[in-house]
Amino acid sequence: MQKSSIFSIRKSGVISILGIFISFFFSGCSKDPLTLIIPEKTTDITTSNLSYEDKTNLSYGTSPYQKYDISLPSTCNSQSPVIVLLHGGAWRYSDKNTLNFLVTDLKNRRVNCAIVNANYRLASVGSGVTFREQVADIGTLLHKLQNDAKSLGIGNEFYLVGLSSGGHLALLYTSSADDDHLVSGIAGIVPPLNLTSPEIRTGIIGADIQQVIGKPYSQAPEEYQNASPIYHANLGKIPTILFYGGKDNIITTEQSMTAKLTVTKKLACNEHYFYPDQTHDWSAWTETIDHIISFAEKNL
Repeated sequence: MQKSSIFSIRKSGVISILGIFISFFFSGCSKDPLTLIIPEKTTDITTSNLSYEDKTNLSYGTSPYQKYDISLPSTCNSQSPVIVLLHGGAWRYSDKNTLNFLVTDLKNRRVNCAIVNANYRLASVGSGVTFREQVADIGTLLHKLQNDAKSLGIGNEFYLVGLSSGGHLALLYTSSADDDHLVSGIAGIVPPLNLTSPEIRTGIIGADIQQVIGKPYSQAPEEYQNASPIYHANLGKIPTILFYGGKDNIITTEQSMTAKLTVTKKLACNEHYFYPDQTHDWSAWTETIDHIISFAEKNL
């Protein structure tokens, strides 16, 4: 009788500990589902009112490049993450206007969260800007938005959506610099993960990589590691969804396989999508945005 009782206690304890372990292990992917889309009609005859207030070229720093646009839904919800878009352009070119089509698409889908479309300082010749300053810009932007959350009526957690080099910077910020845990999720479309790879260093954007790091690989291989999300332990430890193309001659299949073999193993909810016919000039936006919204609703 006593032996049986001890066994029951031990068994109960093991089950309890196991339950705590399971709960902890999946805590990054088991939040209550969000509803980010406002339906066009709440009933067969009642239209759900939704409009957006657009504020453009707001400053988050003293540089003329430290600007952002924000679209605020009339149904602002402090419980929803703020979507933050980061443009591509090989770290040296382009600006937020190239992602205006994504802002329009998200608004047309009636997302119930603020949409931020941001610039960051560019690593052009003579600017003195490297990946470190660009990562710092993301942090400065997010802290600015967090500080202004109450006055804007927005949430203070952020879902970073980055294209190409913008995706790289989003992943690098979250894996190496997000000490305040501001980011609750990341979507990366064709982001490079490993800048030490000879294939990418000697490829089409080799000169761009050297510019954003500031030195050739032979002089500072450790800086190429520091600039590579794959070398940071926190990569993939928050919900992450990644997209790559099979005909991309800039961010090659090697980078996609690196993502699949590493990031998706960190959390059960992390996702990797490979489109065999997509090039770097991504065109599968309708399906991609569907996945990005669905992923946020399930995991953020």
